[in-house]
Amino acid sequence: MGDKHKHKQWYVYIYGNPLSPDSYQLITVTPRCVTGRNVCAIYADGYEDQPFDFSHKLITHIANAIATGVPQPADAEQKVVVLRN
Repeated sequence: MGDKHKHKQWYVYIYGNPLSPDSYQLITVTPRCVTGRNVCAIYADGYEDQPFDFSHKLITHIANAIATGVPQPADAEQKVVVLRN
C-alpha cells in the first residue's frame, strides 16, 4: 500500500516489548484509559492491523510514559501514548 493509505490510528498494546510495533493491534474505538503504570495504547501512523515502524520520537514518548506514569506528550492536548494499571 502507498502512503495515501496511511494515517494515524489507535493501536492497543497486547503483549511483549512495548517499544515494538509487533506488540500492538489496531482498534476501532478511542481508548478510555489515560494514566497508570503500563502502556494501554498508542496513536501512530499505520494501516492494516499494526503500526509502522516506530520513529525515535514515538519511542521516546513511550519510554517517557512508562518512566513517569503520565500520558505523552505531557504538554500536548493530543496524546500519542496513554496508560493503564
